Amino acid sequence: MAGNGTLMVAGCKVQVGQVHRGKAVTVVLEKTRSRVLFDGEELSQHPRTSVKEVDRLRASGHIDHRIQAWWKASGDTDPSIIN
Repeated sequence: MAGNGTLMVAGCKVQVGQVHRGKAVTVVLEKTRSRVLFDGEELSQHPRTSVKEVDRLRASGHIDHRIQAWWKASGDTDPSIIN
C-alpha cells in the first residue's frame, strides 16, 4: 500500500488509511464491492463504482525499512511489505 494509505483497484482509487501504509494487503473483488484485507482482518470495503473487468494484476513498490524494522522488533514474522 502506498505511503498515503491508498491503492488502485479496477481503475478506482481506494483509501484505506495512513495507519496501514506499507502493508502488503489482499484485495478481494466481488461483483458489487471490493474488500481490503490484512492478515485475514478486513480493513475496509468499498462499493465497486466501475464495471471495468480486471484483466491484469500488478503490484509495485519498495520495502520501507523503518516499517520492516518495527515488525521485526514486534516479534512478528516479516510481512513482505509492499508499498
